[in-house]
Amino acid sequence: MTNEPSGYETALQEFARDKRLARLARFVRARPDDHCDACGSTLPRLLFGLKDAKTERCYFVGQNCLNWLLEAGRVARARFRHSSEIAYEREMKLRREEESVPSTDGREIIARPSAAAAPPMPVRPASNGAMDHTRVGRWVRQNGALVLEAPRANLDRMLIIIAISRLSRPSNEAVEYDG
Repeated sequence: MTNEPSGYETALQEFARDKRLARLARFVRARPDDHCDACGSTLPRLLFGLKDAKTERCYFVGQNCLNWLLEAGRVARARFRHSSEIAYEREMKLRREEESVPSTDGREIIARPSAAAAPPMPVRPASNGAMDHTRVGRWVRQNGALVLEAPRANLDRMLIIIAISRLSRPSNEAVEYDG
């Protein structure tokens, strides 16, 4: 008999890779279209909340996957006080929003801001503060997107919108670009 992991164990190992998981309080009753985030099974009736301390994202797994992850030492002993029910609602809303973001496949996207769009908020300048915005333009955050705003002297406003479906790592720092 070999010690190679089964497909189920491999899926769980892959799920837990690069995550610092801890349990959330309580559990959530699975809805008809739910599945276990670890193995993909649609069979669990109860989903147990796990929160990744690195990314602040929440995952919901069935009892068997939770037991395997606990036995394998992939879930911390400490628990978050947050309720699984509240975390579930927030996470599902976030996932629906991520799915509704248009994916780009290298083709150009032309977007026009709506009249009700909030004015752009400037992104933190370079550390020396010497960037010349009059010549190159500046990067600003506008309605959750990073936008290059053309110089004020140019009457034709130019917007470049970059859609990022998922960041490889979370960042709480302001975005900088030196042109």
